[in-house]
Amino acid sequence: MTVDIKDLTVSFGDLKVLGGLDLHFPEKEISVVLGPSGCGKTTILNVLTSSVSPRRGSIEGIEGKRFSYLFQEPRLLPWLTVEGNLNFVLDDISDKREREALCRRVLKMTGLSDYASWYPGKLSGGMKQRVAIARAFAHPSDMILMDEPFQGLDLKRKLSLINQFTDVWEKEKRSAVMVTHDIGEAIRLADKVYVLTEKPARLADAFTIDIPRPEREPGTKRYSEYEKRLYDLLS
Repeated sequence: MTVDIKDLTVSFGDLKVLGGLDLHFPEKEISVVLGPSGCGKTTILNVLTSSVSPRRGSIEGIEGKRFSYLFQEPRLLPWLTVEGNLNFVLDDISDKREREALCRRVLKMTGLSDYASWYPGKLSGGMKQRVAIARAFAHPSDMILMDEPFQGLDLKRKLSLINQFTDVWEKEKRSAVMVTHDIGEAIRLADKVYVLTEKPARLADAFTIDIPRPEREPGTKRYSEYEKRLYDLLS
């Protein structure tokens, strides 16, 4: 699923949030939109899901497409088990055996098989977000939208979840768009990163992170070069 956005302009009353953005989200890649807090990054996701209508601009590639969403908080249903939360997004699959097989596969892929019967109330914050990642991949979507899903976690949990996500993504290779203000998250996850200005957000720069994901370690020369480049763009 490839999405092309041209001259995207969004206003809320007199407040202009997006000031004419051109973005290209390729199929089977992770595109990261990086920008300051409050610059309108989430608005881009809301436009993609048709929750917000643009004032001007065109969007190609979303007609009839299905989206999974990863939020800042897990948003699990507390009365359902881990397996139940995954099954909840599989209602479109009428064949019970097919649905159960898909659920088991995703649980195994995300390392959650031993927690299938657990309820969210027994899980840590990091584990809950892990279930949310599993749910996003379980849902038969064309694109995963990610609204700063690793915020509010300590560094160890954040890195663990990022690694978990990329491990599963390498197996599935689904189109994904993540918005964040965190430079480290952008470098670790992005195939291509789009850097926005303060609002009304415009595109400051866009480039590919040309480091294999397993080699994206802080302190290495190439990582530090991207880190400085992104820091300078946001400063």
